[in-house]
Parts: sequence; C-alpha cells; structure tokens
Amino acid sequence: MEFEPTFSPEKKRNFENNEEWAVKELREGGEKSKELKALIDKKWKRHEKYLVGEGESASEVEDDELTLKELKEEMEKEKEEVYNRYLKDLELSEEDLEGKSILDLGCGEMAPFIQKLMEKDLEVELKGVDIDLDEDHLPEELEGVVEYANFEKEIPGDDYDYIFAYGSIFAYEWRDPESAILNAVEKLNTGGEIKIMPISEPVEGDIKPMEKQWNKMKSILEKAAEENNLTLEIKGVDFMISGNDEKNKDIWIRNLATLKK
Repeated sequence: MEFEPTFSPEKKRNFENNEEWAVKELREGGEKSKELKALIDKKWKRHEKYLVGEGESASEVEDDELTLKELKEEMEKEKEEVYNRYLKDLELSEEDLEGKSILDLGCGEMAPFIQKLMEKDLEVELKGVDIDLDEDHLPEELEGVVEYANFEKEIPGDDYDYIFAYGSIFAYEWRDPESAILNAVEKLNTGGEIKIMPISEPVEGDIKPMEKQWNKMKSILEKAAEENNLTLEIKGVDFMISGNDEKNKDIWIRNLATLKK
C-alpha cells in the first residue's frame, strides 16, 4: 500500500505538483521523511516500467504503421508537451513572453516549442538554432525563423530578451559549454535572461561522471556571472531516478540555471 500524505489542500497540491521541497530535503541529507520516501518509491516504480519496456515511452505502434492523420496527431501532441514543459521547467508564463525577443538554442529539427509559440496570440520575436538541422527540409512556417548554427562558435542575431537552452548545453568532454554560454551572454539585452535546463546534480549512487559535469557547469556559470556582471540563480526543479535494482538507485536533481543581465 502506497503512503498517502495527509496535508492541507494547499500543501497537498504542492506535494503533487512541485518538487522543490523534495530537492531541498535531498540536499540536506539525513533521514528521509515519509513523504520523500513515498515520492522516491513512486519514481522508482515508474523507472522499473521503463526497464522492462512498459513505460509511457514504449510505442505500441511502429512508425511505418502510422497513418498521416496519426502522425499529425502525434506531432501536435509533442508540440503541446514540449511547450508546457518549457514553461513549467523554465518557470515562465505566457505573460512573461509577451513582447519579448526569444532565442531557442538547440531547438530541434521541428522546433516544437517555437511552432507552438507561433500558434499563440502573442507578440513575440522568435529565433531557433540547432547544430543538427537540415534547412532544406524545414516546414514552410519555420523558414527564416529556424536555422543551422553551431552555437558553441557563433550565435546569429542580436538583442534577445530570453535565451533558452533546454537540453542543449552540457559539460561533456566533447562539448564546449563555456563558449556557448559566453556567446549567449553577448547576445543578451540588458534585463534579459539565459535559462539553461537541466543541469544535473548527483545526490545518491555511483554517478561520478555526473559529479564531474556538475562541478564543471557550476564553475563555468559562476565565472560567467562574475566576469560579465550577471546575477546567477541555480534552482532545483525536480529529481530523477535510474539504476538496475532498487537497492542501488542513482538519484540526481535537475536544476534550472538562470543568468540575468
């Protein structure tokens, strides 16, 4: 039987929809509360389903069996999910985006966030770039909006209010996150923000490579903030679990880093 927390209605909503409390408790260490144990157990059970191919990501229909209608429905669903995930994890609302110039670094070949934002009744200036992009096969509506660019070397355009890097800046040995961040800083308006998500912070388990990447990213961000007179906030959004058995779980926090000019 799963633990059911007996919170006030407001606190229960926070328990179900906001994991900041769990991130704080994980960082503090020590004995885990019943609430945190329950959430970890819930996430582990979800992870177990992925291990045996029963998770939500397991497709029941092969790609070549999808009809054109089903494919369009899948694409619309993906756009909606990506759009909502951006707003939630980057801690933004549509009101925050109104009247702003926005750059999406690593927007993806179909640029789902940008496509969905273009459908909204908002006054925004949009630009998306990606290193894995074939401009000859872009949807017509994305022509002139999305383009190929290696943002570790150069970022097109100028004067952005928001620069998003969702799943596109990492401290892997073969990547250059410092150059990408500094290039973004050069393109940022005064009062603008660079939002980088996720930055993984290891908590439990044998995940030494992640610890190395975490320390490297923290150092790069702190240096960029100090040398460019920016404010830096690194905030835990939620946490993830992986591993091959329940007794040897790996747990890490997904952080949002915001650099403000």
